[in-house]
Amino acid sequence: MTMPTNLLVNSAHIDADTREGWLPWSPMPSLAPHFSLEKISEDADRSSLCISGNGNRHCFGAWCQRIPVHPGNAYRFRVALRCCGIEDLGLHLTPHIVWRRGELPEEHCAEDAIRHFRREGDFIIGEDTFVAPNNCDAAEVRLLLRYAAGAKVWFDEVSLTQAKPPTSRRIRVGTMRFRPPQSATAEVHLQAYSEQIDRLGATRPDVIVLPEFSNTASLPTYRGIDLWKVAERIPGPFCGMLAEKARTYGCYICAGILEQDGA
Repeated sequence: MTMPTNLLVNSAHIDADTREGWLPWSPMPSLAPHFSLEKISEDADRSSLCISGNGNRHCFGAWCQRIPVHPGNAYRFRVALRCCGIEDLGLHLTPHIVWRRGELPEEHCAEDAIRHFRREGDFIIGEDTFVAPNNCDAAEVRLLLRYAAGAKVWFDEVSLTQAKPPTSRRIRVGTMRFRPPQSATAEVHLQAYSEQIDRLGATRPDVIVLPEFSNTASLPTYRGIDLWKVAERIPGPFCGMLAEKARTYGCYICAGILEQDGA
């Protein structure tokens, strides 16, 4: 199967009536970002795919293109982009692949996403290699923007090319089912979780997974506005502790936390 090196080569000729080319997607109209094309001045046959928050802090949508793939093959997914109005690329920008299985709903399809970016001159580059699941027949490339009212992104290059499979390795995962004695103060709760993470960190895990509501689990039972008051602003003391522990032990820490809306 031969794929174009850059999926934006024909972006100046998008056909909105077929599945060929790029199409805008959003789960509902009220969340749709603003989609547009902007000519690349030095190349009249190419355009940048643009997506912006359009003043909507709840925006959630993507440029999409579906491409046939062979199950079991490895593919290198790469994007080159420019952006403004984004402080955290990992939070607001997610180039990813939905491995389509015919016309099955998205929830029945596996997904992979680019999680790391680097700067090269005027561009931000994100790339990774993924293996197409055995039961898929197409890769739906999605260039997703979310929760970024003032953001604007220009995608100047998007490619999906066959590659050598990535080298696999075993990882060590540390988990805990832990709830400090109720009812603890916020300070005691923070210290208790810190000590439990230290115990797991001593085993040199790659990933530590904490329970849901891990920042409020041992606090008194609150409801309504009282519960909102004990929820954490980001960044806050609990998340700050998690970041410090992740740096100390050189691992990722996953935690379900209660966050104040709008924080």
